[in-house]
Amino acid sequence: MQKSNFALISALYDNANAGLYSDVYFPIIKYTIVSLFYDEKLKKDYYTLLNIQDYIKEHFGIEIPSLVLQSSVKSLQQKESDKFNFVLYENGKQFQIKQAWDCSVNIQVDKLYGEFTNKREKLENEYLLYLKNENLEDDKKFIDFISDNTDDILGYFEGNDCNKVDEKYATMAFFLDHLFKNNKELFSIANKLFWGSIIAGFLKRNPSEMGQLKSAAPHEYFLDTSLIMALLKLSTSEHEKYSLEMLTIIKSSGGVARVHPMTLREVSNIILSVENSGCPKPNTEIASAYERYNLTKTKLLKIRTQTEQLLDKCGVSKLPMMTEYELKQAISEYQNKKDVIELQKVRNPFNQNNEDKFRDIHDIYMDDYIRGRKKTKKEKNISFVTLNKELIAFCRSRSNNRDSNLMHPGKIIIEQWMNSTKGSTLKTSALTEVLSRCLVLNNQNIRQKLAIVSKTYNEISETFEPELYKEIMLALYKRSKGVLKCMDEAEIEIKAQNYEKAYAKIKQAEKEALAEKEQNKKNISVLQEKLEQTQIEKENLYKYETQQKETYENRIKIINKENQRQKKLLSLYKTLEKHKKSLKQKEETQQYEDQRLLGLISYKLFYFNIAVTFFLLVLFFACLYTLFTKDLTLISSLGVVLTILGVFLTHCKSILFDFKHYRQNYKEERYKYLKEHDNKYQKLSNEILELRTTINRTKENIQNIELSS
Repeated sequence: MQKSNFALISALYDNANAGLYSDVYFPIIKYTIVSLFYDEKLKKDYYTLLNIQDYIKEHFGIEIPSLVLQSSVKSLQQKESDKFNFVLYENGKQFQIKQAWDCSVNIQVDKLYGEFTNKREKLENEYLLYLKNENLEDDKKFIDFISDNTDDILGYFEGNDCNKVDEKYATMAFFLDHLFKNNKELFSIANKLFWGSIIAGFLKRNPSEMGQLKSAAPHEYFLDTSLIMALLKLSTSEHEKYSLEMLTIIKSSGGVARVHPMTLREVSNIILSVENSGCPKPNTEIASAYERYNLTKTKLLKIRTQTEQLLDKCGVSKLPMMTEYELKQAISEYQNKKDVIELQKVRNPFNQNNEDKFRDIHDIYMDDYIRGRKKTKKEKNISFVTLNKELIAFCRSRSNNRDSNLMHPGKIIIEQWMNSTKGSTLKTSALTEVLSRCLVLNNQNIRQKLAIVSKTYNEISETFEPELYKEIMLALYKRSKGVLKCMDEAEIEIKAQNYEKAYAKIKQAEKEALAEKEQNKKNISVLQEKLEQTQIEKENLYKYETQQKETYENRIKIINKENQRQKKLLSLYKTLEKHKKSLKQKEETQQYEDQRLLGLISYKLFYFNIAVTFFLLVLFFACLYTLFTKDLTLISSLGVVLTILGVFLTHCKSILFDFKHYRQNYKEERYKYLKEHDNKYQKLSNEILELRTTINRTKENIQNIELSS
């Protein structure tokens, strides 16, 4: 399939309802029919199944058989007659489209397709960046990852149980786990594209494989020893996580997890061997748990004696019930079976002892047991779940490639989907299962290759340095191409018992690992220099930005200060203008009041004083005349004259000699009196005084502010 097709398929099936196994063909066929109906270039009066087939092949890269298309078109006519109106001819081989749903649905899908395409490209770029940052190497891309998953799904449907998605995608698994923790949005896109690869695998399958897939009874999954050990927390952390996720998928989709007494016996044997030796063998899965959980002989004994109860709490039930005698009899019966011996040779062609023969007995027995249980129950929904690809292939060959009794855990999701579990339920689990599986298989692969190193050195009686062993292990964990190639070649030589050649390959692997270590050191040194340079540039930039910030802040302060000054000046000027306006109004009012008060001045006293002055003047002259004409009255007249003259000079001089000035003074005195005793005028005068004082103070403030600039 082309790269873009996964994006289009993912866009088409990106909703909660799309993805039901029973309806999986409908979305792609409906999309095609709407496109044919609304596209003027493709529009016809009559369409054939070949038109649909060609469109799907061109745009999706999938060839759907005409038999499936014919059946689907007929089903659409019945199930969605409100959205699609067909006139069928020749039993559905040819048809006329009278009506199709709104093309906005297709437009939305196309828009989403564009987004998925862009995000897929972003995924690829992010992966390259991740490899660079983590100093890893990988020639695989995300498109390879989902393409191989499509092939795995297709292989499962076709019955060949291929598993292309395995430990070689461990680095991709690290990356996607990194996305899950740091970029949920991009991880969600990866998850949708991955589900699209599952849909694609189904769409590409042969129609002859179709049939009644749903079973009345729930699917039974008998778990292999390694999965049970992981559920008991006697394995690596990756294996534990993977087994728990697998168990969750089984239970959430209505399946039943089982453990056979034969498997329980193998588990018991493994735990007992560790108890007897006092510690597990190095480079084994149980050794990882032994160290992580600080296990002791007492703790192991407790797990061994309570295995069934612990598994029951997890949701794994024992089946069937077997007595100790029945179990021993079954083991004895299979001891020398041909297939057991053949399996042992496949696993280790040069093993001359039977130390680990129980493992082979267990595996062949479980294959036969599942086959027998299927036959007895007349059901196909019973499987023995194992991660061992070699065992699955061996058991399929011994059944002449008929239906396999063994199932890889990765196929459980597909099995549940085929039994009408909603795609939306399994969509979130599909990618997680594959990631965990890749990490588990990677760890198993590393242990196998490290065992080759140990075996080779033991065979040629050479001692190896722990540091070299550690470097090989790290290189294997990082999926170093050179080291992996050498170790694969060493494994071939070991199987041929060419230990010297195997030793040479391992030494070459050591050189590759050391060379890679040195290269990593150089890369780290370069990165460190770049980091230091970046840090210096960052610090310089920080200083520059700090200086710029301080300058900017100072400018802002100056501007703010000036703004405040201008605002204050503006406010003062406004206040000054307001006071001046008010003063002007009050002065105008005062002028009016002055006129009013002038009009209130009384001249009665003024005229009275004039009359008194003239009277005194007449009396003065009369007394003076008497004084000079009659001597008898001289003394008295002289006194009167002097008295009148004194009064006149005191009070009437200004009237007689400066009448105009006297009149003005009288007017001013009366005006002054009225002002002093008129409350309204006094209040107005005080207000004017206050305003003038305020205006002067405001002017001083303005002057001070202007000078401060």
